[in-house]
Amino acid sequence: MGMITKQLSELLKDAGKSAEYRYKGRDCLITGITDDTRKVKEGNIFVCVKGARFDGHDAAKDMLDKGAAAVVCERDLGLGAKQIITADSKKFYGLMVAKWFDHPENELILVGITGTNGKTTMATMIHHIITCAGGKAGLIGTAGTLCGNEPLERDDSTPTTPKVFELYEIFRTMADKGCKYCVMEVSSFALEQNRIGPAVYTCAVFTNLTEDHLDYHINMENYYNAKKKLFTDHCKIAFINTEDDYGARLYKEISCPKYSYGIKGGTSVYASYIKYSDGANHFWFCIPGKSFPFSLKMMGGYNVSNAVAAIAVCSKLNVPMSVITEAVNSFNGVRGRCENIPTGRDFYIVCDYAHSPDALENMLPSIKENTEGRLICLFGCGGDRDRTKRPLMAKAAAKYADHLIITSDNPRNEDPDAIIDEIITGLDGSTTPYERITDRRAAIFHAVKIAKKGDVIVLAGKGHEDYQVLKDNVHIHFDEREICAEALKALSKGGTAETASLCSGMSIDEICEACGGKKYHIPTGSRFINAERISSDTRTITPGSIFIAFKGDRFDGHNFVHDAVVKGAAAAITEYPVGDEPCIVVDSTNRAILDIAAHYRRKFTPRLVGITGSVGKTTTKEMTALALSSKYDTLKTEGNHNNEIGMPFTLLKLSPQHKAAVIEMGMSHFGEIERLSKTCRPTIAVITNIGWSHAENLGSQEGILKAKLEILIGAEPAAPLIINGDDPLLYPLTEKITDREVITVGAKNKSCTYTAENIVSETDKVSFDIAKGGEIIDRIVLPCPGIHHVTDALIAYAAAIKAGCDGTAVCRKLESFQLDGLRQHIEHRKGQTLIIDCYNAAPNSMMAAIDVLCDTKPASGGKRVAVLGDMLELGTLSPELHQRVGEYAAEKGIDLLVCYGNYAQYIAKGAEKLGVPCCYSADKETILNYLSFKLSEGDAVLYKASRGIHMEEIIEGYYGK
Repeated sequence: MGMITKQLSELLKDAGKSAEYRYKGRDCLITGITDDTRKVKEGNIFVCVKGARFDGHDAAKDMLDKGAAAVVCERDLGLGAKQIITADSKKFYGLMVAKWFDHPENELILVGITGTNGKTTMATMIHHIITCAGGKAGLIGTAGTLCGNEPLERDDSTPTTPKVFELYEIFRTMADKGCKYCVMEVSSFALEQNRIGPAVYTCAVFTNLTEDHLDYHINMENYYNAKKKLFTDHCKIAFINTEDDYGARLYKEISCPKYSYGIKGGTSVYASYIKYSDGANHFWFCIPGKSFPFSLKMMGGYNVSNAVAAIAVCSKLNVPMSVITEAVNSFNGVRGRCENIPTGRDFYIVCDYAHSPDALENMLPSIKENTEGRLICLFGCGGDRDRTKRPLMAKAAAKYADHLIITSDNPRNEDPDAIIDEIITGLDGSTTPYERITDRRAAIFHAVKIAKKGDVIVLAGKGHEDYQVLKDNVHIHFDEREICAEALKALSKGGTAETASLCSGMSIDEICEACGGKKYHIPTGSRFINAERISSDTRTITPGSIFIAFKGDRFDGHNFVHDAVVKGAAAAITEYPVGDEPCIVVDSTNRAILDIAAHYRRKFTPRLVGITGSVGKTTTKEMTALALSSKYDTLKTEGNHNNEIGMPFTLLKLSPQHKAAVIEMGMSHFGEIERLSKTCRPTIAVITNIGWSHAENLGSQEGILKAKLEILIGAEPAAPLIINGDDPLLYPLTEKITDREVITVGAKNKSCTYTAENIVSETDKVSFDIAKGGEIIDRIVLPCPGIHHVTDALIAYAAAIKAGCDGTAVCRKLESFQLDGLRQHIEHRKGQTLIIDCYNAAPNSMMAAIDVLCDTKPASGGKRVAVLGDMLELGTLSPELHQRVGEYAAEKGIDLLVCYGNYAQYIAKGAEKLGVPCCYSADKETILNYLSFKLSEGDAVLYKASRGIHMEEIIEGYYGK
């Protein structure tokens, strides 16, 4: 479209046919029309529009100074001959814009759909039918804009109905490109704000009216009257859903030619004999004296109602019924409207835009009718929008769903947790179980994880949207189809697959004795087989092995018992007999592996160090194993195998040559450390610190301490306890525990058994003297930065000394310690010093990593930059703890903070209030773009986040692999 100019007189003459105005100025050439102060150019007309936050009348004089030829206003502004005064500037704007583009609305057959719900589905269906009939039609609506089948670029600031200038520009483009029709959604906002100009719709449809947008309309009467304008001022023929109360009222109050529609009969057109089968709604479209059969590949009676209106409209547009029938039967639905997301599983996922109580009331019953298992509904409510509907959404969902997951939607400028608080007030008195998971991505992962055979997960609220709207209108990429694919992929990785080779072997009778199992279908001769391998992975089964069938949320090892036996397994440990297969049946296979490992552990007498704590367990485990290796052949926990399945398999790898072992113990609930401790029976117990991880399950730091102290329940009676004496919750144990030796280590607390003195922290190392009783006894140079590693090394030193190692030999071993690539790994790339620490994160370790960054000296002119992501598993305290980290970073003097993830916004919040420049986004590409502009040669950059945030993707995205 080329540049347009028109004479002012020409515009005023045309607009004056429909609206009165006063103008005393001269005619002039106009170069454009706008109501946006940012877009005003020389020769433009500026339209003064009064909005909720800004009144354009206040800027009128400035716009004239900027070069505007005239202003349209609703009162005399004292601007003389430059002002065009009219009663309604919005209406006048639309009239002028229509003339500006030479009335393209008159070159198109317009079809408009309005109502709270169903607009997008119906508009898309009508567009599809017209296209199938050979007509070229435009489409304008929530899901985008099409010219024929080609997308048109448009400003998404008004997602449903564009602003008037853009709307008529689109009309002009459609007409010029050969469109005969335009089908569009007409929002109540557009009608109230005169955004559709003088357009008259050949057919206009009213779908329904339910509570929504009351933050703007204030009450339902205003909302109704806005919708009504389409049928009183802009309509030739009306199609009204009179099965809706407001539709029945509207039908009585309008005077244009009209038809009623519905699915219950008694209307001008209706559907009858509706039946859902084989993934489609089958129904008859009925008019007086005739009926026609249809199939619609969409679920729900409300979609049949939409189809009835679409069929009626297209029939009125003279599309043959045979073409309409074929088109409706081939219609595959609308993206984000009851959209089935493929799972490749025995459960289903439906994505729908339903974001009002009525939309849920319409959708959920239809899905419930066709759900064999549970209906799991995941939903939230948008921020800066009608708050009154929030509890109503919960009531509607609870009425039909079997399980609710309440999460974030588009929070905008509101606190997502505060929105959820308002939602759940609607669940008072409800017995429907619900969970609140603020992070929508985590909520979707959780829904996929808990889904079982026959379940249907409904993801409500986002629908077609591939973004999430955060504070200050920041849009991040958020496509629920992609997230579901990721969650399903993670699920496909299956359950725990563990294998252990038993050096001394175990007979089936011995295994039964260890775990209390009962033998089924095991030949007498097999009972004496000395099994040398226990495995939960059929791929590692060898003849004579024992297969153990674990059950998880999304896998069941019992389904693979036959495969294991075929591969040569002597027997399978199961929770019930599996056909005629040889089985050792136990109450719980999870409990059985602990019992078998405990029995096996008693065959050996290693110096066994058991390590637990909130953070630093893995680093301390690695250092301790290295320290013990100065004298002993040492077995250690590999990877993150520190839970009730991974740890037993580590113990089952013990052999006579192992004179020492280091076992890491993780947990998330009370009782887990107790079970692990009773299984491995530590001869030395270690607690690294007490942080906030798993506070959501344990309630408080005191609860976390109580859970960690369970390590003493299974420890040998004479086992000493080694603790971090710098931890304020641990050091008091020196007085509270009297039945065993308590050894303390500290980098700050000089009252500890072992202390670090003369600490020197450098960019790539930290050195210190080890003192006992005030006397220096050894010195260590650790090849990794950070004061917190001093404490880890002191614990390893103390454990090794207690196990009988030589102090000097231990120090030499520790000086060869290396962190893995995700734990405070130092690299130099793009002229920057990188501190990569994204294996895990908790408040204490975050602050420790910030300390390392502060001890790292940038090159001349360089900055200290912290790129921090979410800390997971912190429960309801998560916002507060993230904010505390941001405050700490600011207090330490960080130059720039970049925050990645949903909870990372609170880190930014904590730092911003103390004056530190911050960037926050949960979108990876946004973070990468920001880093590309802000990072420079010479910078020292810390990357720190919980493992689940995948911070390494940011690192690879910016620096390359």
